[in-house]
Amino acid sequence: MPGDHFDKKTSPNLTDQAILITGGIGAEIIKELLKHNLGYIIFPGCNAKSAEAVTKRVQKAAPTAAITFIACDLASLASVKAAADKILADLSHLDIFMANAGIMSKPAGFTGFRAGQFHFDRLKTTMEGPMGRGLRYSNSKLANILYVRELAKRYPKLLAFSLTPGVVGTSLVSDLTLTDRIMIYASQLGRVRTPEQGSFNHLWAISSPRDSIKRGPFYEPVGKVSKIETTHTKDPELPGKL
Repeated sequence: MPGDHFDKKTSPNLTDQAILITGGIGAEIIKELLKHNLGYIIFPGCNAKSAEAVTKRVQKAAPTAAITFIACDLASLASVKAAADKILADLSHLDIFMANAGIMSKPAGFTGFRAGQFHFDRLKTTMEGPMGRGLRYSNSKLANILYVRELAKRYPKLLAFSLTPGVVGTSLVSDLTLTDRIMIYASQLGRVRTPEQGSFNHLWAISSPRDSIKRGPFYEPVGKVSKIETTHTKDPELPGKL
């Protein structure tokens, strides 16, 4: 994977910085950030058991690190509001918000882009089989990209952008059906990343000077603005419909 290297020595000192980070490869990212005196970590999610395991690993690696799990189910606006209220009550500031968690190749009606209970209906499909599952996942990623683009437009004081870790060999892939796994590994031959490699793009985003990152784009590993464009990504009206 040429050009995918990241020098971890460039990570800044994060003393007094507060980060809210969701699952996926979040644990790998936190493991590296703890080496740079990360001040406060919030781990929201709906899987308390998984979060407890991450918390124990963090506390073992950095006994003085402040880490808090907050229950948050994105399918419930009441749960989202309760989590937001808890975060506002606990923190005087939030420096970094990194949303990593995701699902892939689930049956029709199970997945898709959701922010609370707002559905991106225009891009939904009920097609079954590997192609249908792949299309739903692709549509949800498109919605993520467009959502962040609109967020950057409406709130210019925020440095909002989207990025991908690439295809990473986590449970996101290993829990798929055999057919789906074969398709992914065949299409990504030699390019499936380890969790450590998957964290490089995120660490680049955290480490880079703020004025060197553009608001709104989609970044591929490592730190490269994606040049991939489709009819949907070029549609100026679509982001606002989210």
